[in-house]
Amino acid sequence: MENEMRALDISEDDIATMFMAIYWAINTSTRKAAFWLLTYILHAPSLIEVIREETKAAFKDDGNINLEHLHNQCPQLNAMWNETIRMSSYAASVRFITEDTIIGGKVLRKGNRLMIPFRQLHFDRGVFGETADSFDHERFLKKATLTQSNNWRPFGGGNTMCPGRHMAKRSVLLFVAMLFHRFDVEMDGYQPIPAAEEGKPVLGIMSIKGTDDLRVRLTTRKAKA
Repeated sequence: MENEMRALDISEDDIATMFMAIYWAINTSTRKAAFWLLTYILHAPSLIEVIREETKAAFKDDGNINLEHLHNQCPQLNAMWNETIRMSSYAASVRFITEDTIIGGKVLRKGNRLMIPFRQLHFDRGVFGETADSFDHERFLKKATLTQSNNWRPFGGGNTMCPGRHMAKRSVLLFVAMLFHRFDVEMDGYQPIPAAEEGKPVLGIMSIKGTDDLRVRLTTRKAKA
């Protein structure tokens, strides 16, 4: 990748910036989204076989994996992804105030910045139903148009929408599919869903709170004859 950039005569500073963006994405929202998706699945273990059945056609005999199958032919896994980021996203839009403005009786002074969190939109019962506060793996199957709603803002919106959202999704779907394809996975005894750090807005997916965690047991699956 670096050699390709240098061949295009991209400067050293720009190459460093691009790599930093990749490493930042891997170490923030992507890994946290994978954690939350795995957590929700393990708390409804019947979903594991659903995922295995739906994704098995993506695994080729030569060891390659068809990413397009995971992205386009696995509606249940994709619905679980959408529900996971609905529950765990804490995205916010930040705008620079260019003129004194009054909104709802509040004075917004020129030169300040306005942070607008989107999380509240994801729990609007008028849009997501009476179960909006809980994880429902079928929510986006029952109503696929939810992803077109103005209340759906897991990656922000407008010209500041997260440019890495597609890479993050594909990475997490691949991780989950490979994990359940290669291993039997279960919680190490019953554990409640870890608490999320809701008091700290972040640029993407929330972290777990304090020392909360989820311990799991992995057992290599035997290859079928």
